Amino acid sequence: MNDQENAIIKEKKFEFWLGLVFLIPPILGVVTFVMYFLGLDSNFYGKPYKAWSRGSGGMSAVPIYLGIMAIVGAYLVKNNARYVFTNRNTKSLKFGNRKE
Repeated sequence: MNDQENAIIKEKKFEFWLGLVFLIPPILGVVTFVMYFLGLDSNFYGKPYKAWSRGSGGMSAVPIYLGIMAIVGAYLVKNNARYVFTNRNTKSLKFGNRKE
């Protein structure tokens, strides 16, 4: 492999890990929502959650932000995962001790 191919592989690996970073906040948001929905929060943040109470103000843009983060993260992980899990020399998967 030449230097240009190595640089492309490093870039794709970076994009994969960046995609995982983008997926962390939406996953935590879904877990928090499910805990609140099932009544398992019990003052999870030290004070009761009052976003849907009367007089709480306007709607937040956080769901849109988290949705876009999830879409971008999933796109980056989907398109670049093969560069993380394949071997440079043999183009085979790194998992297992299979000999060919």
